[in-house]
Amino acid sequence: IMRRIQQNVGDINAIVRRVRHQIGGKNTAEVFDIMHEIQEVVKILEPAATQAGVIVRVSADASVRPRLSYKGDVTRFRQIVLNVISNGIEAYPERRYPVNDTAEDRTVDVRLRRQRSALFIEVNDRGRGIRVSSLTKIFEPFYTTKSKGVGIGLFIVRQVTEHDFQGSISVTSSKQYGTTFSIELPKSYYAKKPGHQ
Repeated sequence: IMRRIQQNVGDINAIVRRVRHQIGGKNTAEVFDIMHEIQEVVKILEPAATQAGVIVRVSADASVRPRLSYKGDVTRFRQIVLNVISNGIEAYPERRYPVNDTAEDRTVDVRLRRQRSALFIEVNDRGRGIRVSSLTKIFEPFYTTKSKGVGIGLFIVRQVTEHDFQGSISVTSSKQYGTTFSIELPKSYYAKKPGHQ
């Protein structure tokens, strides 16, 4: 628990440094392992997921190498993943006791796949879904479907995805299948690093 607390404090410090760099117009690029960083974000969100009764699962299809290195600002990459997975966890209604649903009903699946050399990170939940009227607005600043939200999370996610990684993000949603956010990252950001190829 202490190690996890220390790591979370380190993540917070990294965010503070990133904000300072943004104020100063700086951008820190480094090579990082995509799957490792996603797993680290899942660990950070584990207490929130447990409290909500949600299981977060991460998988990659055969097109994705066990170690896929990418070049960019790792803190901003974590910010993208953390926001989208958090939304998946929060998509489920508050649990009532006694609990009648199953773990299979309350999952957030993070899947990685490559298509035409681009990398896709898809985050799917089976929650309430998003109304059609809201789908075109959720990436707008200060628009939110949450009672306690302020509507800047997904706006920032899109800005970082497009401006820092030259990628794109899209969303599909229905009451039957839940919601899927799909993040596309271009091949130009793949990187090679000894031991991470």
